[in-house]
Amino acid sequence: MLRVRSLSVRYPNGRLVLDGFDLNVEPGELVVVLGGNGSGKTTLLHSIARILRPSAGEIWLGDTDLCALEGEQLRRFYELKLERNEHPMFALSWTIFHVIDKTSPLYGVTADDLAAADGALVLNLSGVDDSSAQHLHARCIYAHSDIRWNYRYRDITSYSRDGRLLLDYSLFHEVTPEKA
Repeated sequence: MLRVRSLSVRYPNGRLVLDGFDLNVEPGELVVVLGGNGSGKTTLLHSIARILRPSAGEIWLGDTDLCALEGEQLRRFYELKLERNEHPMFALSWTIFHVIDKTSPLYGVTADDLAAADGALVLNLSGVDDSSAQHLHARCIYAHSDIRWNYRYRDITSYSRDGRLLLDYSLFHEVTPEKA
């Protein structure tokens, strides 16, 4: 549950943007924040995310007082270096590789570590469709519980007897154990 109590935010120029704001959000509840330009929507969200420090009030996430978390970040994003940052023929291969070596933010991270941090992998993909010249964007979030450790996707490509490339999309979501 998210609880905001008597939240006030004053900008360095002296402008009071939020004054005594209260909000309760229950687990699973969807909340929409509406308001005109300059009404404090972004300031509220930045305060909850700890990008801005409130002048007064409390922000609780469950049993955690977010305002008391001095110097701690709630979310961190690490850009993962890909084996190939661009792929000219995504139509033939949709596999994206990130090598987990000593330079990777994932190096040494276990399934338990990721679960304890409530970690997730966020995939943002963009490109251009060659046939329509349209920009394409996709985003998917993989929670720690979605990640299969020590598995890999099956190869969906093979060749016919006469040497033609075959794509078997029935294998698209299939995984196989990684060889030790």
